Amino acid sequence: LRTVQYDESAAFGERLLTQALSEIKLSLPESDDPIWEKLARSSGAKSREEILADIGLGKRLAAVVARRFAPDHPLIATTAAADDEMTSAKLTPIQIHGNEGQGVQLAPCCGPLPGDQIIAGIRVGHGLVVHTSECPVAIRARAKEPERWVEVAWDEETAKHLSARIEIVAKNERGVLSRIAAEVAQADSNIIHVTMHDDAMATVVLNLTVQVDSRRHLAQVFRSIRHVPQVKKIIRTKG
Repeated sequence: LRTVQYDESAAFGERLLTQALSEIKLSLPESDDPIWEKLARSSGAKSREEILADIGLGKRLAAVVARRFAPDHPLIATTAAADDEMTSAKLTPIQIHGNEGQGVQLAPCCGPLPGDQIIAGIRVGHGLVVHTSECPVAIRARAKEPERWVEVAWDEETAKHLSARIEIVAKNERGVLSRIAAEVAQADSNIIHVTMHDDAMATVVLNLTVQVDSRRHLAQVFRSIRHVPQVKKIIRTKG
């Protein structure tokens, strides 16, 4: 598992570094380029893979590493060193697939889905943590450490079967859960977790975690569930 996580982090770190290098009109050196060994020695890393894994896990900022590849580059030379960390926030948005593995996590506090506006924070040892733009947790954290936040956007091809949480208030009648489950299946989704409790004598509250592909797919699930006449209210829950 450690090997898998390390490889995933290195692969994502390579994506981040490639993007940071493109901002200064440079390309990623080949894996056997001597510059990797020189950079590893000067930065205290053991290898190219360790440098990339550190970037993927947020231990190094891609923009800072990119500058070390060409210290005499005119764009780098005219930029103050104090701006190194801030540069990461000005890069072209990083494309998020949703299935990068260890390098990228979708924040459980807001459960972002393709179609949501998103931002991401670099969390040391965890890589990027992606939030919805309006997530209160992200807004507070970004205000404290703006230099650790980068612009991100969903890739055209994103992961399937992402999790979304919904709350349903329905009339407390026999068979209502099975009818809701049938409608979820009809919307080409699947329930992976469910809890329920009586809100009052006449109603029941169901909390479902469903698998969806995007915000649009979740809206389709909502429309299907509303076909159940006992359903009085349905919302997407976060936090």
